[in-house]
Amino acid sequence: MERCIIPMAEKLYCSSTRKGKKWLFLQDGARAHSAKQTKKWLEERKIELFPHPATSPDLNPIELVWALMKRKLF
Repeated sequence: MERCIIPMAEKLYCSSTRKGKKWLFLQDGARAHSAKQTKKWLEERKIELFPHPATSPDLNPIELVWALMKRKLF
């Protein structure tokens, strides 16, 4: 993450054309993402998370499509 996501986000969202624009990191509520060590790592790097409750519906629309297809087929 440190070598890939952070440099890419800075390049895309902190460039001269987007000066001062904020970016938020989105992750699901998986245990690895909500671990104290992960939270500490994000805080140390001042990476702001997209606020959403841990039990929110999946934000990936393809999951809904797969569920609909499954119901139609079976």
